Amino acid sequence: MSSIDLDLTFQKINELYVQKEYEKAIENLDKILDIDPGNLVGIRNKGIVLVNLSKYEKAIEFIDHALEINPHDTENLIAKGIALELLGRHIDAISFYENALKIDKNNSEMLYNIGFQIIQLGGYKNSIPYFDRALKNNPKNPDAVAGKKLALDFLKNSKN
Repeated sequence: MSSIDLDLTFQKINELYVQKEYEKAIENLDKILDIDPGNLVGIRNKGIVLVNLSKYEKAIEFIDHALEINPHDTENLIAKGIALELLGRHIDAISFYENALKIDKNNSEMLYNIGFQIIQLGGYKNSIPYFDRALKNNPKNPDAVAGKKLALDFLKNSKN
């Protein structure tokens, strides 16, 4: 498969992903990985699509393989954090989000994700600095606004 064919295939996979046709996206990713088993983009994308199919354990296998190839890829670190989060493994998710944050220190999404995981663990007060940092980087981040409000409301109501 030529690089032009690969580009067209990845474009098709992206279109299928946007249309939420995840099974068809997996079929196309499998074709790429049959030809080029070490294709990092294909491995990562399969892990991400598997997350969207709620196949978290299988997704982690692909994401781990992608991380073996490139341990500093923030997309893979984020994808693994999301899969772990959805498995209810909040402390593990925080670890991967923090690793992504070390690479991209001002990533508002990662700051929000860490704050939200801390809330999931009951650390309302400890989540606020993460939401504040996310809002400093992106004052209109609706998730960070909502997360901070949730934490503050809980703290306010727990004192009553």
